[in-house]
Amino acid sequence: MASLAMHVAIANEYCKKNPTVNYKDFLRGSLQPDLVADKNKSHYTITSKTQDVDEVAKNKIGLTEYVKNNTINNDFELGMFLHMVTDYLYYYEYLVKAFKKANLTDLHQAIKAINDDFIRTNGFFVKHYGVDLTQLPENCRDISDEQPILMTFEEIKKFVEYCAGIHLLKFFQSLQNT
Repeated sequence: MASLAMHVAIANEYCKKNPTVNYKDFLRGSLQPDLVADKNKSHYTITSKTQDVDEVAKNKIGLTEYVKNNTINNDFELGMFLHMVTDYLYYYEYLVKAFKKANLTDLHQAIKAINDDFIRTNGFFVKHYGVDLTQLPENCRDISDEQPILMTFEEIKKFVEYCAGIHLLKFFQSLQNT
């Protein structure tokens, strides 16, 4: 999953582009799927016994299943959908490629790299997107000066802008029709 700091940065950028969205409700929604006890359930994860890094990444976010079981009737729900889309794209579009680029085939090493990058990118989100880490749970506030392993800061900027520019309602509707 994308880090909570990344979710805040994307929510902030989305709200800048869509000023009619209620920021407080939208932000709460964009964090909610990661603030529950069972993230596999909130992300509609397809669990299996495989240790294959690519397969685990591809099954982590059940976006079509999420759409089948949810609606968007308010800004909180819109924020939740942005969270799901962000995580889906993070796994499918970036991590699978990043794992190959970094030659990560061991699942435990891949998970460690993701978690280490969360800490390595927090300061970037504070500096470039004004993310207030005090909005996040205490265990998500650490900062490191090290460079991220899986994505460059330039790739992260592009990813944030891409996610913040998605027309969420149209995308949700297109998924309903599949």
